[in-house]
Amino acid sequence: MIHAKKVKPEYFTALRDGSKTFELRREDPDEPPYAVGDYLALNECESGRHSEEPPHYSGACLLYRITYVLRGVDLLPPGVVALGLRLMPLSLRDLETI
Repeated sequence: MIHAKKVKPEYFTALRDGSKTFELRREDPDEPPYAVGDYLALNECESGRHSEEPPHYSGACLLYRITYVLRGVDLLPPGVVALGLRLMPLSLRDLETI
C-alpha cells in the first residue's frame, strides 16, 4: 500500500535532510490504516487540507517505507499515529519502471 500525502515545506526540508525521521498523521477512517511495510509518499505542498486556496505542489516528493506504527497510546490524540520511516532512495531507472 502506498499512502500519498501532502507535507508543508518546512517539514519536507527536515525530512529531506534527515533530521526528521518520523511523521505524525491523523488516520482517515475512509482509507486503509497505516501498517508496517507500507509506503508513504510525501509531496511538498504549500497549502494544507483546510486552506481555502487550491493546493500548490512544488513537484518534490520523498518515498518512505513505514518501519513502525505507534497508535492508541495516551501520548497521542485519538486517531493520530506516529510513523517510523526509512527513506527509499529512487533513481531515474526506478521511475521509468513505475
